[in-house]
Amino acid sequence: MAEAIWRANVTTQTVTTEPVPDSWQGLAGRALIPRILLDEIPPTCEPLGPFNKLLFTPGLLVGHMLSSCDRISVGAKSPLTGGVKEANAGGTTGLKLVHMGIKALIVEGAPAGDGWWTLYLNQDGGLASMRLTIWPAWALTTPGPGCVKNMVKKWPFR
Repeated sequence: MAEAIWRANVTTQTVTTEPVPDSWQGLAGRALIPRILLDEIPPTCEPLGPFNKLLFTPGLLVGHMLSSCDRISVGAKSPLTGGVKEANAGGTTGLKLVHMGIKALIVEGAPAGDGWWTLYLNQDGGLASMRLTIWPAWALTTPGPGCVKNMVKKWPFR
């Protein structure tokens, strides 16, 4: 499966995919985050403003069956320093992103109103139906297919 860049725009509540630019090839994880920020955000943008981007990128060795290598990096422009801030974590999130063909998930824009929002990656019907859903966080507590109680019943997500 070819790698792609997934963009979730919270202003328009849309998700798009695009091919990986040549300058991003060979980069992953903490090396890809500053490259994306340098390429896409103005240096003077407000770190907590709508032009900053929140980036999720799997590491370069994810999926290679090496101990402790299935890592994910999360980064953005730092409100504290104005520079790049990145953190990484283990677990299976990086591996799942790689299996879905996601080189980077870029969350951009700002929501129109107040409140919490949720991004949900889904691959229910195989590769042809991969999607990312954006919905208000209150939907997780409202009875229906997306509520926490029903999601826990389906754990682990597949």
